Order: sequence, then structure tokens, then C-alpha cells
Amino acid sequence: MHEPLVNATHDVILSLAGVRLADDCPPAASSPIEFKLCPGDTMIIKVKGLETMEALGDIFEGLIEPAQGVVKFLGSPWSELPRSRRAALRGSIGRIFARGGWIS
Repeated sequence: MHEPLVNATHDVILSLAGVRLADDCPPAASSPIEFKLCPGDTMIIKVKGLETMEALGDIFEGLIEPAQGVVKFLGSPWSELPRSRRAALRGSIGRIFARGGWIS
């Protein structure tokens, strides 16, 4: 039997601890990004520039590694999950893209 993708007992869905964007992602945050997103929470993140927004989305989904810090999804660091588990978990995430969508 397969392990469920999402366990309803998780208190924190997404957490960032000491995360910094890569220097080539302007404008990189001057201070580390720290937050926890729990079930039922809504978060609005205001950034300057589409590149920063896309980089943050990629970091949140574990598609790219931050320059510094740890990103956890459902309590596990993306970097420690097996590739197949990361892919399965990403399938449970809804993401809206500002550009490059399938519908134009």
C-alpha cells in the first residue's frame, strides 16, 4: 500500500527557515526569509519583479534550492525527499503562473 501524499495531521504545510534567494535573482532579499504556512492560512507575498516571484514559487515547490536555508513541505525538507516522492507531492500543489501558461 502506498503512503498517502498528504497527511491531515501536519500542523505546518510549508516552512522556510533562513532562506535566501540566489544572488543572480534580482532583487534578492536583504534578510533571510522565515515563515510557516499552516492549514487554513492565507499568505500574500509582495515582491519586486517577476523573476523574484518565479524563483520563490520554484523554491516553495522544491524545484530549485535556495542559496541558503531550508524549505520544508509537510514537515520534510525537499532536499531530503526521494525524487519520486517530490514529484508526487508537487502534484498536490496548485500553482498559478503569471506568464507562460498553456492558455494564452
